[in-house]
Amino acid sequence: MIRVPTRRRDWRLMGRTARLVLSVPGYALLAGVVAVAALALFVFSLNLPLVGYAVTGDLAIMARVRLLVAQFPFVGPSFTTVQGLLLVGVAALTGVDVTMAVYHFREHGISVREGGSGLLLLLPLDGLEFALGSGLVLLLSVFWLADGMRGGEINGCPVDI
Repeated sequence: MIRVPTRRRDWRLMGRTARLVLSVPGYALLAGVVAVAALALFVFSLNLPLVGYAVTGDLAIMARVRLLVAQFPFVGPSFTTVQGLLLVGVAALTGVDVTMAVYHFREHGISVREGGSGLLLLLPLDGLEFALGSGLVLLLSVFWLADGMRGGEINGCPVDI
């Protein structure tokens, strides 16, 4: 049976487990790197011709950097505040989720044999449906990872239930 986080203690379990995993400096660094990479992937994929020009065009290096940095939320004019918050939130959740999965796989010797697949659809919110849906999926994934890591201690990472 698939469980979803419906109770307050489910959300507390998710937060506590994520906090404990991210308290290890290496995992915190991994979460940050994954979050920045995810955010870059999200924003660059929305304007591939401009990114291609910035990377391969005949611009000075600082102009290339400025052009690429301007694509990010809150730096350039590409996104509204709500869109920027949503993208940054999804990127942060992606970092937490990937880090918790890496921790879980490393500590429990689980082999990753299956991957997910995505659907390409034309949707009315210009692709923000993916961000909204991914936020829900990432929250569920964090919950399921936290639930799967239940136990008195996980190799030095105490989890109180």
